[in-house]
Amino acid sequence: MDIRIFLLGDLGARFGREHRLEFSEGLTAGEVRHRLIERIEGSAAALSASGVRIAVDQTVVPDTTCLAPGQEVALLPVFSGG
Repeated sequence: MDIRIFLLGDLGARFGREHRLEFSEGLTAGEVRHRLIERIEGSAAALSASGVRIAVDQTVVPDTTCLAPGQEVALLPVFSGG
């Protein structure tokens, strides 16, 4: 089973906006981050930056959150603006 991951803002512009990963039972949000870092060359600093958050179904969650099939996962960079 696959899981779709969206990289938003500058992350998407630099590394591609949509990715698919093999989904296995018990996969956590943090593991998604680590798998993307392994898969996307040169992304380690950007994806592991302290301000980058993970959202599941449009809600920011901790890295320990377990994922279920059909959920939407997005990595959110730090946004600035008014």
